[in-house]
Amino acid sequence: MFVLVPGAWLGAWVWDAVAERLRTGGHEVRAVTLAGLAERAVADPSAVGPEEHVEDLLAALDPDRRSVLVAHSYAGIVAGTVAQRVPERIARAVYLDANLPVAGQSMVDGWSEGGQKYLHDLVAASGGWWPAPRPIDFEGHASAEQAEFLSARATPHPARTVTEPVRLAGSVPPGVYLACVRPSGGLSAEARSVQRVAGWRIETLESGHWPMVSAPDALTESLLRIAETTL
Repeated sequence: MFVLVPGAWLGAWVWDAVAERLRTGGHEVRAVTLAGLAERAVADPSAVGPEEHVEDLLAALDPDRRSVLVAHSYAGIVAGTVAQRVPERIARAVYLDANLPVAGQSMVDGWSEGGQKYLHDLVAASGGWWPAPRPIDFEGHASAEQAEFLSARATPHPARTVTEPVRLAGSVPPGVYLACVRPSGGLSAEARSVQRVAGWRIETLESGHWPMVSAPDALTESLLRIAETTL
């Protein structure tokens, strides 16, 4: 079974095209919407922190068989924490252009001082939310039509999930890091960092940061190839 987890601002809907292709190939798919997002929106963002998202994903995993876990962007923080806690439930973890958790740190702790201040100011002005991107924020990663689609359906993200440290008891088990190499043309700092850790595999995808919308065929092919050695 494939368990698909969307990144910041998005819900299970963003995986629709990929999920359809995987199901057509005979695979069971479970796409997850994390608390506070999309159809699971809440009035008070302070009610949702990193541990709530970890619990969401733990509940989505089948306790009786191993799944291929695919996490995009922010959701790598969630998936990496879950993979460390219940490795026996995961056949392979795929981190799609994703952030990875570090014990005692939040996602934004690795940002520059200016980046952290910018986010802090945004969150303060938005009442505890990380505001959803505008179409222009997807520029270079998706077509104009795709950018409009993503922006129209994106929802504000509960800021505690990215500003509070994760509870990580050990190192993240090695997985596959699937790096999107457009428009930069190279690997992100996160991808380069896992290159130096034994057991990790790095693959690249010729797409922008949201390939489930901009390149669903290529992404599906990559996921199926990765899963062939684990299912």
